[in-house]
Order: sequence, then structure tokens, then C-alpha cells
Amino acid sequence: MAIHEPEIRLTGDDKDLLRLLAELILSSHDDRISSNYPTNSTVLSDNEARQLVLLLENFVSSKKFVEGSYLIEHVFNRDVDDHALRSLYLAWKKRHGRSGALATAQWQALLARLGVQPMTEFNHPWHRQPVKPMSFEHFLRMEKRLNAASGINPRVQQIILGFVEKQESYVESLRSGKTELAKDQILNLPKRLLNHIKQTNAMQTAINPISTQQIIGIAVIVMDFATLFTTRDWDASGFISTVSGAAPTVILPSK
Repeated sequence: MAIHEPEIRLTGDDKDLLRLLAELILSSHDDRISSNYPTNSTVLSDNEARQLVLLLENFVSSKKFVEGSYLIEHVFNRDVDDHALRSLYLAWKKRHGRSGALATAQWQALLARLGVQPMTEFNHPWHRQPVKPMSFEHFLRMEKRLNAASGINPRVQQIILGFVEKQESYVESLRSGKTELAKDQILNLPKRLLNHIKQTNAMQTAINPISTQQIIGIAVIVMDFATLFTTRDWDASGFISTVSGAAPTVILPSK
């Protein structure tokens, strides 16, 4: 199946946040930098910490992230018969200039593409073929296309793709209904990092090294939220990528 170029909608602050996260990821994987800190950790300068707090606060409080996280969490937890969820999805589609026609079909096509609910039959001209669940391999190809289109460093692109690929078993367990997302699991990833930095600053102590996995997970979410509510396949890819970024192994604080 053809992959269309992503329509990336990043605010100015989102661009700055993604750029900063990419720089932190790159520095944590730079073998030329010797460090006494644990592996798979990222050290923030005071300036980076201040920037990250400001940009994360803007991101986590944005209407799109709050409502999008809620929608993704409930969809993967099979609350798909909730009329409010469908209305929320279609409202965001409308904000992005998408037609509200065939609303029920659009909603069910997304659920089918995600693999959380089979597509029922509709007598609409555009729905001649059954909508099949997106394979994880196709998702990875879309994620690669998005990474390239985002303009981040090629090395960071490789790191992010490697990270997402490792989440396959977790993602497929969610899609099959064997695993559920914890309440606010997506929201808690950036919020936990934000609170950690703010509390450390309040105590006027040095910021401990933070998990590079958390930085990568947040970068994945920021990037994929930029494509949500554009096309069915980019919506499905964004849903899948978001739960990859917020996997439990990522949310757990580094030791």
C-alpha cells in the first residue's frame, strides 16, 4: 500500500521541543563524550532544563495533547462504542479541515485500521475494499517516512526507529486486547519528567541524569501528534506510535 507524505502540523514551540529532544538524544549517544554517568542516560545543563520545562509545559497543557491522549487511551482499551470518543475524533478532524461526511464510516475505518475492531459493511463508493489492520511492518515504514520528513538529524532518526521497533510485542499486545493502557499512561510520560525537573530546581540541587528512553519516548509522541487527524493511515500510525513512546518500560524512571 502506498504511503503518502505526512502532513506535519507543529507549532513553533513544538518544533523547538522536538529540536531540543533530538539534541539531547544525539548527545547521549555520542561516543566522543566521556562521562561518569550511567549508560542510557541524559544530562541536562541548567539552560537545557529551563528550556525543557517551558516547552514541556506548553505541550502537556495543549488541548490537542490532552484530548488526543484521552482518545488514544480509550480506543486501545476498547471503549470504542462511546459516542463521545467518536465525536471528539471527528471534531479534531474538522479542526484540521477534514470533512465530517460519512462520520460513522470514518470512525469505524480508523478502528479497523488500528485492529481494535473489525470494519462493518457500508454501501459507500469509497469503501469497496474491506479495511484491514495496519501491519507493524507498514507502520514502521510510515514512521521512517515521518522521521525523514521531520528534518531531525539522521542519526537521531535511526535511534528513534530502533526504539519504536523494539516496542512491537507491547504494541501488538495492546492491539489484540491482551494488554490495557493504564489511566493517563500517555500523559504521565512527559508530566513525570517535567515534575522531576521542576522539583529538582525548587530544591536548588543538581538534576540527576534522566533516562534517554524517556527523552526518546517523548520525542516520538511529539512527532506523531503532529500528524494526527490528517488522514486515516496517519491517524492510525500516530495512535500506534504514541503508545510505543509511552510503553511501561519507558515511563519507569531510570535506576
